[in-house]
Amino acid sequence: METPYTLLDGKEINRQMREEIKAEVEKMVAEGHKSPRLIAVLVGHDGGSETYVHNKMLTCEACGIRSETLRFEADITEEELLKECVHAISGDFQSVLSMLEEDASNPIESLTKCFAQLDELFVTLNPVFFSDLMRSNPDQATLEHLMGSRYFEEKMTANLQRGVQAGLYRADLDIPFVCKYISYSIFGFYIQAVIRNQPLPTGSYFASILQYHLRAIVSAEGNHFIQYNHDKI
Repeated sequence: METPYTLLDGKEINRQMREEIKAEVEKMVAEGHKSPRLIAVLVGHDGGSETYVHNKMLTCEACGIRSETLRFEADITEEELLKECVHAISGDFQSVLSMLEEDASNPIESLTKCFAQLDELFVTLNPVFFSDLMRSNPDQATLEHLMGSRYFEEKMTANLQRGVQAGLYRADLDIPFVCKYISYSIFGFYIQAVIRNQPLPTGSYFASILQYHLRAIVSAEGNHFIQYNHDKI
């Protein structure tokens, strides 16, 4: 009795899968999300690895996925490599945090947009990767190094000052205290949850928890703005 079999066309299946992924990415972008991102870390100049990574980059391009290759010489140490990876991630965080000072939006809008992008960024990083990075080199992957707490406080201070001046935040805010409190309460909770493998709240963690803090810092005018623009922020 002959065994039934199905002849698979690998190239056709590959094409179909790419088209499906591309459509999913386009849908994500159309809904206001960032496209997925692949970062490859390439150490040395192994021909096989070069070809493998190059092909992955081409596949990403075909599917609409952002990609980047971090290249290092073969003599780099593990400690130096981890430092460079943390530095690259810190640059992404600083780019998102710079939204806190956007002049085009009022302070509340800038704050909510920034924290929405932090959700996107942490999803891109993936808690598993984040946890592995902290476990492998906790001294480098602390909040001070990874998040850039001073940079956050600087941008957050500017946002709060603008909000107070515009009458959207309470005039009696202790700005230095509020900056430190938000930093540790939001990011510290996230980091500890990842380290301890504890489940995070479902949905958009940063955007959702920010709403609790907004209730404490906005003025009556700011609260009116939030209610009136609830669907926009």
